[in-house]
Amino acid sequence: MKKIFFSLSILCFLTACGSLGHKFDGVQIPNKDEAIIYYYRPSKFVGSGVYYDIKENGEKVTTLYNGGYYPHKTTAGNKFVSAKTEVAEQISFPVENGETYFVRGKVNMGLMVGRPSLKLVPKKKALKEIQDCRIIEEEE
Repeated sequence: MKKIFFSLSILCFLTACGSLGHKFDGVQIPNKDEAIIYYYRPSKFVGSGVYYDIKENGEKVTTLYNGGYYPHKTTAGNKFVSAKTEVAEQISFPVENGETYFVRGKVNMGLMVGRPSLKLVPKKKALKEIQDCRIIEEEE
């Protein structure tokens, strides 16, 4: 039984890493009529096989993988960002055009599957955490 669980864990981990591209290469400068929100998840062993969709105001933006980041261009307004595995997590914050924001995702321990955690992070801290993340390739 332990061998089966271990094999499935490795498979999940390899699958989750399959759509990650190049390492973080710096912050994009948004145009004056848009904002950029970086969704990122620093690489951690605990919960590494768990991934979840990030939704902004109910619309899917990306799937957040362990060790991944995704720069999302958006416009000003109140943003309701959510993620869900066995439970849902939601944060909200106002966004202004011409600005850059960083939302860190994590996975906390859960009953059956890890629980998502989202947090708006200051730029200085986010830039330290995002350095080893790899870009999440857009889904087709």
